Amino acid sequence: MPTPGVTRVVDFERLILGKIPSFLFDYYSTGAGDEHTLEETKKAFQRIHLRPRILRSIANVDISTKLQGRSVSFPLGIAPIGLQAIAHPDGHKATARAAENANVIMILTSWSFMTLEDVASSAPNALLWMQIYPFKDRSNTADMVRRAERSGYKAIVVTVDSPRCGPFKRRFRDRMQIAEQAAKYNIQG
Repeated sequence: MPTPGVTRVVDFERLILGKIPSFLFDYYSTGAGDEHTLEETKKAFQRIHLRPRILRSIANVDISTKLQGRSVSFPLGIAPIGLQAIAHPDGHKATARAAENANVIMILTSWSFMTLEDVASSAPNALLWMQIYPFKDRSNTADMVRRAERSGYKAIVVTVDSPRCGPFKRRFRDRMQIAEQAAKYNIQG
């Protein structure tokens, strides 16, 4: 259901500010180090311009596409985002249900506070992909892939650029303790 007046990322940020713990807001809205990459990313998006096509029929606009043999409502998906259970009691389950209702892809993070099986069973018709890290203990990685396959995940998204947590100035201070809690659900079986 659309929220009136909420059309841009900054609108969502204003809406949520004060409704979630400040460390969690920082987790979602900041970058590592001096945040140069975050600023460059914002600038890159600012360079994108949508060019409207005028004097054309819009009676039958269809942005759906097929992905893995399945029709999806539009060619975007929900990226793997951690700590959702702190922001909302249903966390990744709620996001999976939203993805199912919107008919878009959801990529579940390895660092969910919910098991990948529970997330999949909460939205049985969702198109789910599983994000993993190649863990030092390769048996953990292999186990997670097998569990994802058994639970109906249709793809594995491998993240290789995060061998350790970056130096965050504004982010939460207890990130390792939180990561250890999340690890109980999927990484350690």
